[in-house]
Amino acid sequence: MTILTFPTLSGLSFPVKKTPMFQTISHRSVSGVSTSQSPQAFAIYAYELPFEFLRSDNVNLELQTLMSFFQACRGRGSPFHFNDPDDCAVAGQGLGIGDGVTTDFALVRTMGTVVDPIQDAITAGMTVYVDGVSVPFTALTSAQYGTIYGVSLAAPPSVGQIVSADFNYNFLCWFDGDAQDFSKFMNKIWEATSVKFSSKLQ
Repeated sequence: MTILTFPTLSGLSFPVKKTPMFQTISHRSVSGVSTSQSPQAFAIYAYELPFEFLRSDNVNLELQTLMSFFQACRGRGSPFHFNDPDDCAVAGQGLGIGDGVTTDFALVRTMGTVVDPIQDAITAGMTVYVDGVSVPFTALTSAQYGTIYGVSLAAPPSVGQIVSADFNYNFLCWFDGDAQDFSKFMNKIWEATSVKFSSKLQ
């Protein structure tokens, strides 16, 4: 399937919200003791973008661009690529350590002490290294969406060799709802104060 990319529009304002989310299962027994479980291993990221102006004159078609994009996705019906300008690239990212057998390595991103899987990587400009030396690779793609989540090497790295990579990535996202508000506040100028969507785990 062809996956669209969220458009870049000049009317984006601040604050832009990004919220890591989990789904914790909580239980309180009759004795009052509370327990909780977190079966979700990785965070889902919720975004909220405010567009303070979307022009719709003969030259600038920002309203039409965003509104048609939402409709092309059929609300939350289809995924799209979203490029987060503050979270879109890594250099020297560790992917694993060779064991003499494994040739496939999942793409990940380290943020502080957290390591998240990358499910929407970009092959253009991607370089994979074994102990600092670039090696050829084949991208691994998901069966459902065709997005890139890993790399396959022609030969398994030797025991103890470090596999790393430089690459850019997007977030694979869905709109949170099937309706989106647009408000007109001046002639041929609109706004969308809350455009909400979230990443998903495949």
